[in-house]
Amino acid sequence: MFKQNNPSTLVDINGEPTSVGDWKREKELGSGGFGVVHLWLNKTTGDSLAIKKCKWNLESHLTEKQRERWKAEVGIMEGIRNENIVAYCKMPEDLQRGLSYYSSQLPLLSMEYCRLGNLRSVLVKPENCCGLREMEILCIISDLVNALKYLHKLNVIHRDIKPENVVLQLCDTRPRGVIYKLIDLGYAKEIDSETASFVGTLQYLAPEIFIKQKCTKTVDYWSLGIVIFEIICGIRPFLHTFTPWQSLAHLEKKPSDVIAIQLTYNGRMEFFTQLFKENHINMCLAHLIEKWLQIALEFSPDLRGSYNHCDYIFAVLEEILLKKIIMVYSVYTCEFLSYEINESTLLSTVQGWIGRDTKIPIMDQCIAATQHSDSIYAIGYYNKVGWFCEVWPHVGRQKLMLW
Repeated sequence: MFKQNNPSTLVDINGEPTSVGDWKREKELGSGGFGVVHLWLNKTTGDSLAIKKCKWNLESHLTEKQRERWKAEVGIMEGIRNENIVAYCKMPEDLQRGLSYYSSQLPLLSMEYCRLGNLRSVLVKPENCCGLREMEILCIISDLVNALKYLHKLNVIHRDIKPENVVLQLCDTRPRGVIYKLIDLGYAKEIDSETASFVGTLQYLAPEIFIKQKCTKTVDYWSLGIVIFEIICGIRPFLHTFTPWQSLAHLEKKPSDVIAIQLTYNGRMEFFTQLFKENHINMCLAHLIEKWLQIALEFSPDLRGSYNHCDYIFAVLEEILLKKIIMVYSVYTCEFLSYEINESTLLSTVQGWIGRDTKIPIMDQCIAATQHSDSIYAIGYYNKVGWFCEVWPHVGRQKLMLW
């Protein structure tokens, strides 16, 4: 049942606006500790907005720190201009007036509406139980790196990176039609400020937050590493059935090259220096990511993300994304092979690698590729594999066939 407080605004029995002029509140998109986000649609223009407001109408229900955090998020969002961070949108004046009348004095946050849900909704699909497909993983990594580099250049740390805070938006310029965006800067804070408070989602928090050390941008490196491991393997790397406090002692003891810890069926702790084999990425890419994860998931915040005192964690990921990797499916051995190549890599070199890995002599190898029409082209007469991949770029991360 609704009651009308003025000619243009309808509210529900709890006093919450459901309609302001042509704008109608459609549904709740998400809810956090003290904020809630609703989808508002304009019935006339079809425009949509995601509007975040405080759960409570009285500021007295919030602590001073919560009020400061809320205002900081709005302030940060208003100044951000990055395609991989959800965009701030100026709210129409009539909607602003209608909603502000029923809200606390804290500012409302109006953002673009990302229609495809969040990354968690993708990960929980049964077909993704062992992680996402390779091209999707590469797109997510690229977008998250772009977002975090931007925030860190502004001296802002996010502090709450998790699949729920990565949303999918339609994008016509992308091959898959999707772009990934970081949301929820409610826990973001300037790097230079004193940051030792306990915030963020527990399963993705860096260890130093639990022991109340001052946070730096390296807490984002840890969370990013956890998310990247999860999108590749479908599961978090460190004792996912344990509470964060139970995991902490084991994390503190892990060697630097360990990127995962799991409890076996007989109750034994097993340490892994490699990604779990149940995934959908090629072995060449897996080895590169494993080396990066060793840096991102370093327990010590002073060492995490650094090499020879030079911050390079994003640069390494960007370099990995630019790698040219050719994949070959061997019909004879029923296995996928992958090799890093460049423009000058000779076919004879690749054949040598294949021979080494499959024991098939070069003279007995027949390599072919499929075009979009599914026609098969023998490539034995091409001298440089790199040149072949430039001619047919779609082959880059697809499979060649070896008979």
